[in-house]
Amino acid sequence: MPRSRIHALLIAAVITSACAVTPTPVASPRAPLDSTASMTAPVRPSAGPSSAVTPGIGVSCPPAVFDPSASLGPVFAEDVFVHDESEGIARTWVAGLVRLYAGDPDADPCSVLTDHGLETAVVADPRLAAALRGQQTVRATPIFRQRLEHGYDLRALPPTVPLTVVFDLPAGATVTDLASGVATTTTDPERVGLGVTIVYDGHAWRADEVGPLEGEDVRWGVMPTPLPPGAPCTGFRRSPAGAAFDDDAGQGDRTWCTRGGTDGVLVRQPDQLNLITRYPCGGRAAILTVGVPTGAPLDPLDRHEYVRDPDGKFVALGWIAEPWLADATPPDDLAWTGWTNGKIALFRSPSGAGDAMWVRRAAAWERWPRAAAQWGVIDCN
Repeated sequence: MPRSRIHALLIAAVITSACAVTPTPVASPRAPLDSTASMTAPVRPSAGPSSAVTPGIGVSCPPAVFDPSASLGPVFAEDVFVHDESEGIARTWVAGLVRLYAGDPDADPCSVLTDHGLETAVVADPRLAAALRGQQTVRATPIFRQRLEHGYDLRALPPTVPLTVVFDLPAGATVTDLASGVATTTTDPERVGLGVTIVYDGHAWRADEVGPLEGEDVRWGVMPTPLPPGAPCTGFRRSPAGAAFDDDAGQGDRTWCTRGGTDGVLVRQPDQLNLITRYPCGGRAAILTVGVPTGAPLDPLDRHEYVRDPDGKFVALGWIAEPWLADATPPDDLAWTGWTNGKIALFRSPSGAGDAMWVRRAAAWERWPRAAAQWGVIDCN
């Protein structure tokens, strides 16, 4: 991956706009983690020298020793990955890690960790430590959120890639205390962020060091903080019936309120909602970003962006998977969010699984499809 894309991601994800630039995922970003998505799936390491048993774990793993007889593919002829292979490597590594969380008897710590990787991982990751010590298991279907690459050169042996890896354990995970046998179910999602140095031994990618996130990367491992109640609605104005869509009403130019207008509270921009119009590059598209559930703060790693695409540019580029509909028939389960800026009002369909936002403008129903990728749309520049 070109380093310019990594730099762009670090900048874009901290602003709540539709211009976020993120490496292309290998699997569907809205589906649970695909444990098969990898350039080289982890395998049990071959017999070789191993370190001392990690205290309290009773497991030892082979160190990161490169096999000089291994045949390296063309990807290693470049200094960096050019097709986002590290996304698949990170996804597979997380899948293996979560199998260890669950106490899967067929999961092998040495398929994802070297000797030093194991030693550092049990310090950095309390879930892993508890599982390997036979104290606790956590069964959950992880949602992969992000990986960021840091400086590396694939031509150096062994190939070593430092990554920031972030994934969520959704609400509903089963946590079992193995001593008592008591199992509980989590009610809130948890975000896990780790600094992982992945090394290739000629056959498989394993983590040779695992640690907490550091510096600016710390923010990626934290769920957005819930917001307190908003202030009473002020500055709200309602447009005449039949008014055209306002291409200039973006970036907070119009006040948004709950409960249909002046009786509600302010919808905070850009914390809870962001609207960009005349995007991209002089076009007439509009991008609406909202939190899920309605009223939640925007999450830079779980973006919900909905697109008004009258020129068909976004669907042609693949940024949305289906066209915007100017005159659509709403589903029977349509529910009003109560949010409006006096020109348009927002509705959701529970049966639609968040695939679109329904927008009421005067007498017309518009269907704004969700951006096809988890990070939203891509800067046309």
